[in-house]
Amino acid sequence: MAQLFAACQQRAEGLLRRDQSYTAAERASLAQDTAHLLLAVSPALAHGEEMPGSPARAILQGRGDFVEEHWRAHESALRSARYRTLVMASDLALGGHARVWRRDARVDGDLIYDVALSSEMGLLRALSELAKLRMVAPTRRR
Repeated sequence: MAQLFAACQQRAEGLLRRDQSYTAAERASLAQDTAHLLLAVSPALAHGEEMPGSPARAILQGRGDFVEEHWRAHESALRSARYRTLVMASDLALGGHARVWRRDARVDGDLIYDVALSSEMGLLRALSELAKLRMVAPTRRR
């Protein structure tokens, strides 16, 4: 929860800073990254309430198949977890360069961000790339 709080605070600060000028590509990347951040945060805001889009709500309202609705919710939760792991790991490995790396880095021609969020194996590939970068970078001391 503390990581989500910190990520939200950092994002808000960056978006509110008036001296920032983003290219169209940077704005698109920031919008996508912010959308994933909101997806990760929104369940924490529900405080156990039945959230809109939850499997229970859709099923009780007769709008969804039991298995499909639960599977969709499960996949969304996994994607949010992969996002949080990618942010935490890249922040640790790259510090202030993490956001740019998440936006621009590629592995086998694919954006690292898309690879990491696509599957558990994709996240493992992204973490492996981060580990390589961390091994060549000087170790930061606290």
